[in-house]
Amino acid sequence: MLKIDFELPQIPRSKMEIICEVLAAVGLILTLVLIFSKYAALPDVIPSHFGANGMPDSWSNKNSILFFAGIMILVYIVISLVRFFPKMVNLNVTITKENAVPVLAVIFAGLSLVKLICVGMFYYIGYGMITTAQGNANGIGLGIWGIAAALLITVFGLQYACRKAAKKTSRF
Repeated sequence: MLKIDFELPQIPRSKMEIICEVLAAVGLILTLVLIFSKYAALPDVIPSHFGANGMPDSWSNKNSILFFAGIMILVYIVISLVRFFPKMVNLNVTITKENAVPVLAVIFAGLSLVKLICVGMFYYIGYGMITTAQGNANGIGLGIWGIAAALLITVFGLQYACRKAAKKTSRF
């Protein structure tokens, strides 16, 4: 939790943040439409976990895809709540009155990008669960590693950008 003893200013949404938010919301809706439109046609047992090679290594009742959708919605909501409760963020950056706007702007834009990547990952895995269960694929392939790498790069890049924004404003 951030330890801040002053009122945080309102941070306007950047163009990047708006684009990421719109794309994440569209992706969330598309993933839910995919899951619920295919649910009835799924076999009783579907893949519920994929190994590092992208092949299914665990199978569950088809209701597990509904749990999967619930987890996706929960992740989306939790990341969205940070915008309204920025003190939830745990950073190695000191937030001051001088650097609050640029640092929080970086955090909010970066978290919108993280949310978009997470939704993309959920869509990719959900699609893989469905196509594998229907016999149209053998797994999700190794593309999941690219998504995971993008998520890690974004998270570390966000930390770097926050530190840079904090240092830049603290010199004045």
